[in-house]
Amino acid sequence: MEQPHNIVRIRPAGSLPAACCAAAFALGLAVLSGPAVAEDMSFASGAMSEESCTIIVNQAGTMAASSDARTLSSKLTGGIAGLATVTSRKRSQNPGARYRLTLDAPSAFTSMPVGGDAGVTFATRFSGISISRGRNFTERDGNSSVRLRRRGTSVTQITAHLIANRPDSFPGGSYSAVATLRCE
Repeated sequence: MEQPHNIVRIRPAGSLPAACCAAAFALGLAVLSGPAVAEDMSFASGAMSEESCTIIVNQAGTMAASSDARTLSSKLTGGIAGLATVTSRKRSQNPGARYRLTLDAPSAFTSMPVGGDAGVTFATRFSGISISRGRNFTERDGNSSVRLRRRGTSVTQITAHLIANRPDSFPGGSYSAVATLRCE
């Protein structure tokens, strides 16, 4: 019988939720700032699981526009990659029992100027560096899953990129989208 995943959500002011099994990277052109704020955090506990995967989004990304305005990407000059830390804990030695990481591309922008979503295709790329018994892996397509360690605790730093392409130029304005890092 499959064990349910424990989910802990921590939502700092102005951020998207981070969950044990999926975390969202907000990627946009505008950087917003404001006064310091405080927000309550709720905590709950069930039975402790000896198997878990936790994703903490350390940095949201920023997309920059190409010179012909047909591409918005965190990989372009002026773009910033999203960063996350993934901590997995597994007891099983069964290779099929490993957690797998993927980075889902959005199906649409969450905000854009009028007409900014016409003909847009999205792609994601991600890579990882071992922090503690984690996985080192070179940049790959977001749909190309990465298996984490099958036994013990591992910590991997993830670098995530979002690319949006369009056959003609993007209209001027601010764009934002969300890519989802999954550990399943």
